[in-house]
Amino acid sequence: KMVFNLPRPNELSPRIQPMIPTPSYTTYPMGHAAEAYFIAHLLLGIIDDALPQDCVPPWQAKWRADLKTMMLRLASRISFNRVVAGIHFPRDTKGGIELADMLWNYVRYAAHPPSGTAPIATASIAWWWQQAVAEWKER
Repeated sequence: KMVFNLPRPNELSPRIQPMIPTPSYTTYPMGHAAEAYFIAHLLLGIIDDALPQDCVPPWQAKWRADLKTMMLRLASRISFNRVVAGIHFPRDTKGGIELADMLWNYVRYAAHPPSGTAPIATASIAWWWQQAVAEWKER
């Protein structure tokens, strides 16, 4: 956020009255969007690894599709509400989604590193990933 240093809506126009307290830091990218979309991708990725698609009953395939829809809608709603509240611009949401996608791609790679190539930083992510997948497999 400090790199972009973009103002919040109420800093550009006194007519904008945010519905909730406005954070004192800059607006872009939207942290709530980044967190919500990243967590959605993370949870869906863990479930995909724990319950491989080729060995699930039909009802579980529908559950998985419904879960993906719900998670992404919730992330969208969280982001949209920040715009409606007057503390973000729509472009901030896009920046948050792009940040979430970059983080998710890094974590996905770190969780499934090519054999013998995992740097130390990604080895811990791979270990945590395996722990999370194991918890879901137990259910």
